[in-house]
Amino acid sequence: MIIPLVTYLTFAIMKRVLPLFSRVQQEMDNVNTRIRDNLSGIRVVKSLASAEFESSKFNGANESYTATAMKAARTMVIIMPLLSLILNLGIVAVIWFGGIQVEAGGMQTGQIMAFVNYLGRMLMSMMIGMMLIFVSRAQASAKRVQKFLTKRKKRT
Repeated sequence: MIIPLVTYLTFAIMKRVLPLFSRVQQEMDNVNTRIRDNLSGIRVVKSLASAEFESSKFNGANESYTATAMKAARTMVIIMPLLSLILNLGIVAVIWFGGIQVEAGGMQTGQIMAFVNYLGRMLMSMMIGMMLIFVSRAQASAKRVQKFLTKRKKRT
């Protein structure tokens, strides 16, 4: 019961986080575009006295990026404690019900400890599933790089 729950949570969170990281990449691109535009047209901006307007545009892009990045970070921060809680509750349940079986004479203590050990190994392998979340973040970055490279090929 624990493994399907952990698997479901991992994929549900990954499904939610992937679009967020894509948005974070887009927002970062917007900030970088603002910086590039301001630096390339610095003389025009100074001569037209529109530095404050350009600064407010940059601040808007930067605040949007910060909000999106914080939303993605908050989602990621929830994952590890939640999964650890579920995994530890599973181990507590095994020890609890195993203890009842030991008292009733249906099991030996060594059998419970072996089961807890095997459960721990299985659940640690499930933590590899957590790497999928980092893969989703890398996938969003890779899509952005691919998009940039495609635009660059069209220009040349």
